[in-house]
Amino acid sequence: MIQISAATKKVIKKELKCLEKEKRFFEVEPDYQALSMCFFNSEIAGVLKTGYVEIKRIMMRFYKNVQALEQYRGKEEDFLRHILGIWLQKGILASETKIAELRKEIRNTYSFQLEIFTEGQVVSLEPLKKDLKNILEMFDTLNFYLESVYGEVNHTKAFLVEALLALPSSRSVLFRSGVTQEESQRDQSYLDDLIRFSCYFSPQARIENVVKISKELGIEYSWYHPKPERPEIDDFDRDLIKELWEEINEPCLQNFYKILKETRLRRGRIFRLEKTGTGLFELFCRESPLDKETETLIKPVKLDPIGFDKMGGYQNKKDFFLRLLKHIKEKNEIVDELNIVLLSGKPGLGKSMSVVAFLNLLPSNARGIFLACENFYKELDYLRELAKMHPDLYLVGIAEDLDTVAQNRDMVIN
Repeated sequence: MIQISAATKKVIKKELKCLEKEKRFFEVEPDYQALSMCFFNSEIAGVLKTGYVEIKRIMMRFYKNVQALEQYRGKEEDFLRHILGIWLQKGILASETKIAELRKEIRNTYSFQLEIFTEGQVVSLEPLKKDLKNILEMFDTLNFYLESVYGEVNHTKAFLVEALLALPSSRSVLFRSGVTQEESQRDQSYLDDLIRFSCYFSPQARIENVVKISKELGIEYSWYHPKPERPEIDDFDRDLIKELWEEINEPCLQNFYKILKETRLRRGRIFRLEKTGTGLFELFCRESPLDKETETLIKPVKLDPIGFDKMGGYQNKKDFFLRLLKHIKEKNEIVDELNIVLLSGKPGLGKSMSVVAFLNLLPSNARGIFLACENFYKELDYLRELAKMHPDLYLVGIAEDLDTVAQNRDMVIN
């Protein structure tokens, strides 16, 4: 029979209460699309939330099933008597040896029937073993991702950074010039609650209690767990994490707003659109809030140090681009009327070199973004959304090969 000590019952009750209390801080769903457009991809923005929410769900089920084991531990004997009664009706005699074998089979071969007999309550250890395996493997994966992104396994740090990116008014900060007084008050209350809660937030302690209770029940699990691919993280991401974490030591809401306003576009100059998978969500058996296959990211790009002064000839192109740069810098209305600048001609006429030289000279109120051209019109929509978040910046989209946009150049021109 499964016996659970009074101390363990108390721990389980406390753990369930703790996990329930944590719900409030993990129910806020960040705007992953806005985050990936302004800061970093969802694999970085939601590492802790994505993994820990799923681990929490399995832990709660684990504890409730342990409670069910205690509550229904006498049902095994009831089920044994039930089967022996059927045997008696059929004239089957049961020796002591046969009864001992039957008692053993009830927990294995007949576990499904036993579950039905007890009205769906779990009365075997198999579901608990499976849950323990999933909890430990997923926690190992979570820590691997945290170490990759933050340079250390620090659950409190990851929790606070991710929670700050999900400030209730973060979308207002990104899409509007400022927040209202009511929004600011709500954010301040949210921030105060976060910091208080973070003092007690300890996923490691939750896991240790699961393992301790599992050992008491005689459930053990060891594994060799292969590591997934490391998520990509660049200096932009590291700088943002560092700034948010340093600010937490002396939290000031206005400073957090300022950091959120300094989006990836404002921290760099030239970028490239890239597609990336959302494998983090698949690792934790959760459906991605973004496109199931890919999401679009903006990655910083380093250009060759080419200037117009290093280009011999091509005077017409140079004059055009220099005039355009002057208009952008002066915020001339003519720039707003431009929809497309088309460079055409045979190879070797200085098209690519002119574009690089132009981008190298972009003034501080403009950004260059190379398009992936995998889905040209969706990428234009993406640029429009970026523009809404950055009304103070001119965004110059560059399509390097028009043949990937349309079947022939006439279609693009028309």
